[in-house]
Amino acid sequence: MKRIIIAAVVIVALVATVFLALPRLLSADTIKAAIERELSRISGQSVSLNGEARVSLRPYLGLNYTNIRIGGPPADDSLLTAEELQVQLQASSVLFGDPAIKSLHLVRPHFRFKIDEKGKPNWALDTSAKPDQPIAGMGLVSISEGIVSYSNQLSDRKEQITAIRGTINWPKSGQSAAVNVAGIWNGEAFDAEINAQQPTALLTQGISRLNATLSAAPVQLSYVGSITRTSATMFDGDFQITAPSATRFSEWIKRPLPAAALIERLALSGQLTGSLDRLILSNTNAQIGEAVGEGRLSFEIDESLIAINGTLAFDTIILPTLAELGRPVGPSDVAGASIAQGLAMDVRLSANSATSGPLAMQNLAASLFVKDGKALFDVAQAEALDGQVAGTFQPRTDAKLGFSSDLKLTGIDLEQLAGLYGEGKISLRGRGDARFKLESVAPTADVVLTRLNGSGSVSGQNGTLVGVDLNAISRRLADPGTIRSADVFDGSTSYGSMNIAFYIANGIAFFQNTKLEVDDITVTLSGRSDLEERNLALQGRILQTREAAQGSSVPATVSMPFLVGGTASSPLFIPLPANIQNGGPPNAIPQAPSTE
Repeated sequence: MKRIIIAAVVIVALVATVFLALPRLLSADTIKAAIERELSRISGQSVSLNGEARVSLRPYLGLNYTNIRIGGPPADDSLLTAEELQVQLQASSVLFGDPAIKSLHLVRPHFRFKIDEKGKPNWALDTSAKPDQPIAGMGLVSISEGIVSYSNQLSDRKEQITAIRGTINWPKSGQSAAVNVAGIWNGEAFDAEINAQQPTALLTQGISRLNATLSAAPVQLSYVGSITRTSATMFDGDFQITAPSATRFSEWIKRPLPAAALIERLALSGQLTGSLDRLILSNTNAQIGEAVGEGRLSFEIDESLIAINGTLAFDTIILPTLAELGRPVGPSDVAGASIAQGLAMDVRLSANSATSGPLAMQNLAASLFVKDGKALFDVAQAEALDGQVAGTFQPRTDAKLGFSSDLKLTGIDLEQLAGLYGEGKISLRGRGDARFKLESVAPTADVVLTRLNGSGSVSGQNGTLVGVDLNAISRRLADPGTIRSADVFDGSTSYGSMNIAFYIANGIAFFQNTKLEVDDITVTLSGRSDLEERNLALQGRILQTREAAQGSSVPATVSMPFLVGGTASSPLFIPLPANIQNGGPPNAIPQAPSTE
């Protein structure tokens, strides 16, 4: 019993001695030097712990420091400042005079990452650690109410993340590290998780497995693979990104995406390799709206430009209509006067089938180009309207509504072409060629077509004019008063050749040099038609060549001028007396606009 009492007294004495000695063991200068040394080793920056140091015994053994700064003065140029640093120490290490950090907590830290006018960053990781001098782990680091600021004087770009909270758990060198961070960037909350198998290799040189995810309302992103740190940072792993709304994603990252308003959902996945200067996404699976394709893409990213090159092959793809092309290619608040600035693209597209409004195409081969603030969709070839289609479409990229296009159609079914304009009383049947050079600039999307300008032509051989019976006219040329509109627009006429030429000014088509040849009859036509209202204001002349009169070798010619009014669905034929000469169409015809 006596021995037990003596042992208890000794233990109590030791505890009391340790407790009384703690203020001396917890030397603020000693611990301060240890913390500054370790943080300097990890950050590659000078570390200064200023302000008052307070010893804490509850709920853990540690010290609290105020006015923390990593990096040189002044404070605005420091890599990190914090209002308070809470340090938890390992009790056993304190007793042996070599205090070891168990955890750190930064209160309202402000990280400032800057690139000066010479391109030099203000941060530098310690890459000089030798195998016999490993970087020690950081233990558990937690952050509350943090801010990250980024500025680049070369590109004049500034970014800021606020409301940062999270943890970095790296027990010691040689063990894995886990990072869990949440914050707000450009008005959207996000969560990020990173797990590194060999974090020391990421801070110095070497290779480490890495799992990373980013989750926010505009985007879901993940990477699972390896990162190699040498003179460059190299990636080799599986990458996936999904944006439920391409427009919202483009606005969030403040980077342009061509026709983002038309794409809706955007998703990319594949094998990511390469460096930060040039990343390659092999075995790419791409979802653009409802279309799913495969291919290979490369990305070159710097402060001022994102360059995307590659190929994508789709089974089926939906392309924008001319009216939809009038929308801007992205949000108007993306940096720069042109919303395609900061982006370069050369992506080759192919599809077994494609649609653009009512136009159906097969075996599409096209390219999407974006360069110097301009976007261009180039259709090298496609099968459409039972013929071939090729051309270019260029949406405006200056936040205005509009487009320009140059479309060539060869060997097409003219009846299908007429059907694209809509149902009408008059149509064409047969094969032919067409070309349309169109452009539009409008204040709002609903009037893009009414502001249409350009020119077009349609030609064909040995076809049928459906809905017009020219024979009903030719039989009554001698007595035009007996020609009824109902007889003219009831039936059809086979023609030998047909040529239609027109130009468009502010949504109104003006016909010139339009000619139809039917056996011994030639029809010429001029006038105008409102493309939206589809009304007709046309006039022309019918010439019929007849056999020469008895005793004459000169064939006789019968001529009759006429008007066509009404609408495309309900036209009205009005014969005129032969002594009324053809003039211009009703009202003055403006000069044809340039489509160059």
